[in-house]
Amino acid sequence: MGEIMREKYDLVVFGDICCDLIFSGIESLPGPGEEVWADQMKVTVGGAFNVAAAASRLNLKTGIPCIYGTDIMSSFIHEAALEEGVDTRLFLHIPQPYLQASVVLNFGNDRSFVSYAAKEKEHELEQHIENIADEVPMEVAVFSMTDKENYLDLMKKLRRHGTKVILDCSWDERLLTSEILLKQIENCDYFLPNLMEARRITGEPEPEAVIKKLSGHTANTVVKLGCDGVIAAGGGRMLRYPSVDLGKVVDTTGAGDNFAAGFAYGLVQKKSLEECILYGQLCGSKSTVALGGFTASLYESELMDLVHKKAI
Repeated sequence: MGEIMREKYDLVVFGDICCDLIFSGIESLPGPGEEVWADQMKVTVGGAFNVAAAASRLNLKTGIPCIYGTDIMSSFIHEAALEEGVDTRLFLHIPQPYLQASVVLNFGNDRSFVSYAAKEKEHELEQHIENIADEVPMEVAVFSMTDKENYLDLMKKLRRHGTKVILDCSWDERLLTSEILLKQIENCDYFLPNLMEARRITGEPEPEAVIKKLSGHTANTVVKLGCDGVIAAGGGRMLRYPSVDLGKVVDTTGAGDNFAAGFAYGLVQKKSLEECILYGQLCGSKSTVALGGFTASLYESELMDLVHKKAI
């Protein structure tokens, strides 16, 4: 860890990563015993890696603590990190297979998942992550919501060190209504759920009621409304933004992850909440025009061009 300690990361991403097998152009999900055919398929790396890869394209020095083993999927993940410029020095290598995979089925403007992740080395990964939180300086940290109890202590520790903590969300019906998630929300600086997730957390149907309830738990809440844009609360204000359309939607797998990367980019650049949201919207929208969570992710120059066009 000594080599890493001397360098400050713009962003460190905390969350599970996996190989994604993505199918698109499906008319409907198959029923029991049925088979459906997709128009397109792609094998890529997904999960929290989408945030890291998208942030690296935005020229942020980015790392992601994770395990990789001796299996073909682990090798694929490691090679993708090298290709995308994600710092692999936060990776923990183990001399055995460590399978992590997710099947993504895109239909209409939504998607469903079937996932698997090896669990036998979780304690080693938790210790590795705790060491990183103690020793690695970082400007921003993005956490995926989790039932791992040590993550709450990590969030508190990083905030004490001056790191800005973003909590991102995903669909886990049990976790969305749990006490541990509420504690994580209360100990982050920015919470970024989508409307479906936020409704499940709060029990409120309307975006305004959702944001009002969530703002009682954290300083800044940003709720993504899909084609209806974004609603946010921060600094005692409620803000509403229209959607951003950058092309035909092919795959929404990484939209939220790219939003988080763009938002984090804004924080690193010391931008306002409004500007961070715009960066997030542009990155999230662009990511949906190709298969894969980061295939179409914006590079920094492309993002700045779009920001300039929005300002004209």
